[in-house]
Amino acid sequence: MGAPRAPAGGAEAFDDGRVGVYIHLPYCERVCPYCDFAVLAARALDARTEERYVAAVLRELEARRGAFAGRPLASIYLGGGTPSLFRPHSIAALIEAVESAFPPDVGPGAEPVERTLELNPSSLERARLPAFREAGVDRLSIGVQSFDDVQLKRLGRAHRAGVARETLRAARAAGFDHVSVDLMFAGPGQTASDLDRDLDELLEWRPEHVSTYELTFEPGTPFGRALAAGRLRACDEDQAARMIERIESRLAAAGYDRYEISSHARAGHRARHNARYWQRQAVLGLGMGAHSFEARSPARPHGARRANPRELDAWLARLAASPEA
Repeated sequence: MGAPRAPAGGAEAFDDGRVGVYIHLPYCERVCPYCDFAVLAARALDARTEERYVAAVLRELEARRGAFAGRPLASIYLGGGTPSLFRPHSIAALIEAVESAFPPDVGPGAEPVERTLELNPSSLERARLPAFREAGVDRLSIGVQSFDDVQLKRLGRAHRAGVARETLRAARAAGFDHVSVDLMFAGPGQTASDLDRDLDELLEWRPEHVSTYELTFEPGTPFGRALAAGRLRACDEDQAARMIERIESRLAAAGYDRYEISSHARAGHRARHNARYWQRQAVLGLGMGAHSFEARSPARPHGARRANPRELDAWLARLAASPEA
C-alpha cells in the first residue's frame, strides 16, 4: 500500500505518513563506566530471561500499534544494551511481528525498510552474524569505539582491537553491505596522534556510515563520579574542538558527508531511522526505557514524546496494568 498523504498545510505537512519502530534490548555483558543508558548487566543472557523479555515487547507492540494504525513501516532499529546478545530466532520473531503490524510501503518510489541491529565486537556475536542476516537484519551498527587497545582499556570496553577487526571482516563475509562504525574520541589520555591512528584504520575498513562521539562524563556513572572526585580529567575543550575539526576534515576528504552533528555517511547510506528523531517523525518505541514520538495532530502540531520506565520491573508492571498508558 502507499503511504498516507500528508495534509497540504500546517505542521502535519512535515509528517511523512510512515512509522519507525525502535526496540530496546537492554542487556550487556558489561556496563561501560561512561554509560548512562537504560541497561542491565548480564554476563550470560539465559533463554528464560530472553524469552520473557521478547514476549513483553510483543505484548507492548500489540497494545500500542493502534496509535500508529495505517502507517507503512519505514525502519526497525534494535538498540540497547547489546541486542546481538539475543539469539537470532528472537531477533527474527521481533522483526516479523513488527512487519506484520506495519506492512512496508510498496507504492511508487517507496524505500525498502531499513533494519538495523547494534552489535558489540565479540566472538559470540560474530558467530551469529550469518543468522542475523537471515533473520532480516540488513544494517549493522558496530560499537568499535577505538582500534587502540590502550584506549579501549581506558574506556572500560570488554573487547580489544583484534576482536573488532575480526568482527568487521565477519560482517562483510556474512553479506552486510551497510555497516556503521561507532568511534569515540576525547577519551582519557587520548592525543591527536592517537585519534589520527584510529581514523587511519577506520578509513581502511571503508564502512558505509560512521558515528563519532565525544566522551561525556554523565553524573552518576563511574566516570562521572571519578571526574567529580578528581580521579579522572576530561579532555581540554580546545583540544576536543580540534579533534572534531580533524574528524570532519578527514572523513569529508574520504567521501563522507557529515549530515548530523555526530553522523557521517557515504552517498546513499544515511541512517534513515535516526533521521526520524531529528525530523520529529513518528517512532514507536518498545521495551524498557524506549522513547516514542507520537504522530503529529492539530492538537499537538509537534507530536508528543513518550518514555517508558527505565527500570525493568517498573516497565513490566506498567505493561501488565495498562499497556497503552
